[in-house]
Amino acid sequence: ARIVQAILAVVGITFFLLLIGDVSFDSIPESSLRTLPTFVLTVLGLLILNYTFDTASWWLVCGEKRPSIGRLMLIRLRTEAITNVVPGGAVIGEPMKIGLLRDASGMTRAEATTSFLLSKFVLILGQTFYIFLGLALSFSVINAVSKQAFDVENFGLIVLGGALLILSLLLSTAAAMVWFQPMNNRLRFSQSDGRLGQLWNKVLKELREVEMLVAAEFRRHRWRLLLAILFSFISWSLNGVELYVIASWIDLPATFQQIYSIDGVSVVVRMVVFVIPIGMGGQDWTIAGLAAAHGLPDPTGSAALMVLLKRSREFTVVAIGLILLLLLPGRKGNDENTEEPLSSLEPNDAPETRSQG
Repeated sequence: ARIVQAILAVVGITFFLLLIGDVSFDSIPESSLRTLPTFVLTVLGLLILNYTFDTASWWLVCGEKRPSIGRLMLIRLRTEAITNVVPGGAVIGEPMKIGLLRDASGMTRAEATTSFLLSKFVLILGQTFYIFLGLALSFSVINAVSKQAFDVENFGLIVLGGALLILSLLLSTAAAMVWFQPMNNRLRFSQSDGRLGQLWNKVLKELREVEMLVAAEFRRHRWRLLLAILFSFISWSLNGVELYVIASWIDLPATFQQIYSIDGVSVVVRMVVFVIPIGMGGQDWTIAGLAAAHGLPDPTGSAALMVLLKRSREFTVVAIGLILLLLLPGRKGNDENTEEPLSSLEPNDAPETRSQG
């Protein structure tokens, strides 16, 4: 799996480099260069708004022991720097969120895991709705030139099918945890006194507790979950606004609807190739194809310049996250979060439920 991830990362980076090889800074008007400070400040403002809404969506579902939004933002910056820069970095960066959240809040591992899962639920739902809106704004345009722009028929339907598949998997998983609860109703504790039996009992006990906490959150805090999904959607939409600011700055003759839909539809590729750091390569060439589908002038060159400026902001955020990660203080002792020893687990123990805010 690591080898496959590394190969995909190399392929993605190669395609990215091939695309930005078409960048021509001569196409940037002199009037735009004079407004460079204003442009940078605008992009920075959108970045702050983006991170604020995205982190607030996590804070809303984080539970009663939630840390401040500022602490959550630092956790995101540090862990997502690894997720977005290392091939397969999600395997390292995402679980780190649980550990750092425990250190910052005093949550148990089950509570921190529940918070993490709920944050991913609202994140992906907001992302999916962003894709749906982008596709709705450009479906007929994309399908009309699908073969010429993407070398495949019905590209719009492919994107729609992928987004619907992700949405159905997400909702069915949530429904299973809320109503069917397979961890509690299907899986059983081991009667073995061996090490593997004790390990299984420990893992299952925590999985049952996570399942019960997730179900409780869905039942008791529906409006909070809906608000978190809305915040996530706003956060993703700000990426489309940012791309429009970039397009306007380089004097690209495109409407807000065109640029917003280009960014929205391209996100589905980022979701599919999540093992590639920040979807590099795949999402970038999709933007180029969508620019051609919308009839923008010099679509490859225009897309290359937009992508380079957009990625420059993302690389800056990754660099900040890596610096913050280097400055991360050493972990405290685990006295507050000490888990029960394996020997204390009985096969028929029921997990203790902890209410979350």
